[in-house]
Amino acid sequence: MVGVTILRDATDRIGISCRWLLCAIGIVLALSPAALRADIVGTYLVEGVRPETGEPYRGSVTIKRIGEKYAVTWDIEGSERVGVGLGGAFSGGNFMVGPAHPDDLMITIGFRDGDVTGIATMFWQDTREYEGFYVESDKDIAGFEIWSIDD
Repeated sequence: MVGVTILRDATDRIGISCRWLLCAIGIVLALSPAALRADIVGTYLVEGVRPETGEPYRGSVTIKRIGEKYAVTWDIEGSERVGVGLGGAFSGGNFMVGPAHPDDLMITIGFRDGDVTGIATMFWQDTREYEGFYVESDKDIAGFEIWSIDD
């Protein structure tokens, strides 16, 4: 947690330099990666690595917020995978996971692809992408994906 201490002069007035400091801090916070992040809802380009072979794959993922959940649909090389998820963000100095919200910095998704089930967790990065890992019920190793904003 970041705290700011303002030093006051002998007459208990905040000096001009402190006002400029507070202004500068406000600008830095406003330009932080979280502030530059778009709402997670949308369509992303997906690049990943198949855990069983190490081979790369590409596709898209679409995320919709429906009530307090995320509805997620992947389209990987013509194969569709669907899931539902929860979001997560900082609140009061703690990272909290809960109902879907526009301020979320991460998403955890339970998914199904035929008889295979799995879970994925994706985190917002300062590269303006989501990165994360997933596991599937029929495999013993995790896969990795990057979601890029589809401009």
